[in-house]
Amino acid sequence: MADAIMWGLGLLATVSAALVAGVGAVVLTTFGLGGVVLAAVAVLGLTGATIWRRGMLPLAVISVALAVPAAWAAHADLRIDRSRGLLSAVPTAPGDVPGKAYRRGIGDVLVDLRDFTAPRGSTTRIAARADDGDVVVALPQDRCFTLDVRFRGDDRPAPTRFALGVANRLGNRDGSYAVLSPMGLTAAAIQRESSKAGTAALHAFNTDSPTSPYGLLAFNRYATEAGTYTRRAAGEPDAPTLRLELRSTRQIRVRDYPREVDPMPVTFSQDSGAPIGNAAWPEGTPRPAYPDERSIVRSPANRATWIAWERRVIAYAKAQARRAAGPCASRADLEDRGFTFLTQPELLRKGGRTERLLGTGTPQRSSIPQRAVDAADAMLLVEVDGLGQTRLVNVVPHAGNFDDPELRR
Repeated sequence: MADAIMWGLGLLATVSAALVAGVGAVVLTTFGLGGVVLAAVAVLGLTGATIWRRGMLPLAVISVALAVPAAWAAHADLRIDRSRGLLSAVPTAPGDVPGKAYRRGIGDVLVDLRDFTAPRGSTTRIAARADDGDVVVALPQDRCFTLDVRFRGDDRPAPTRFALGVANRLGNRDGSYAVLSPMGLTAAAIQRESSKAGTAALHAFNTDSPTSPYGLLAFNRYATEAGTYTRRAAGEPDAPTLRLELRSTRQIRVRDYPREVDPMPVTFSQDSGAPIGNAAWPEGTPRPAYPDERSIVRSPANRATWIAWERRVIAYAKAQARRAAGPCASRADLEDRGFTFLTQPELLRKGGRTERLLGTGTPQRSSIPQRAVDAADAMLLVEVDGLGQTRLVNVVPHAGNFDDPELRR
């Protein structure tokens, strides 16, 4: 009986040690310390063969538990580069781009191409990889490139996530991160891409699901093909080509940025959850403020103020949609980009009749398509695309009081 208990305890200890060894082997190999695993296997083998021959079997089991997961981790390319912090690369010509990838282990990679120039018709390969961070490619606003992008998100097994968590804690680094979502799309484009790529495409990266085939946010919209994205420079068939090979366990972003904007910081408003900061550009670009007189009681003077504001905000909305699309966007892309705002209605449905809120003598009429509303404090939600086409999206009831802080902006 005692022998059976001892045998059982020995088996339990061996299995436990093997499990710990397997996890440790993956963690060590992940951080490029596979040599330590090989040394441990050699030591265990020599110990079983010379010093503790009775323990040769359990030591062999533990050795296998070390070697097999380590070999798997090495073959699966789970290694994390032993570097940390932001890697910022600023090549200005094809000759400045190294043959190997710009790579960071724990931290973000920024490939800043805002000063990059290349000969017409040429192709430049640029590779970037962040083992635990974002990859951002910042393009210029005054030059066009054809983009041929191959991107990949990494599947991180539990031991690797554990290793990253330990490394972040040891480095006093917050392992959480913010993720930008598609912005500046028309309602029709959002509906079309949602049905094509699925809901996961619009929420590709989060802390629960770090990997998605739709992990590239290019010009503020997700790529709808797994692992590939192509964008031709509209009107410039001989524009230089950038062949981008990008890999990240978090988010990959590609778009143009003004020179004065830092593409990296991403924070979120605690009130609304909306992205703020430079990385969300052009979100947050100052827009025309609503007229001071927001009362639902209209007057000719008040109405004239609103119509003048509508002209300004429509021009802004078109420019904002074009900013979201980036330089050299196609006509189809400009039609898919949109900006929305609220404005006063002109038609009120009352007692089975439709009347103008200011009567028939109003000297100015809005250029925005109208819909009759059932209450004077309702407002119209209007969308303008990158071509300047204006559409009435919906009627927002009780919006005239501007209780929502978002509507006061």
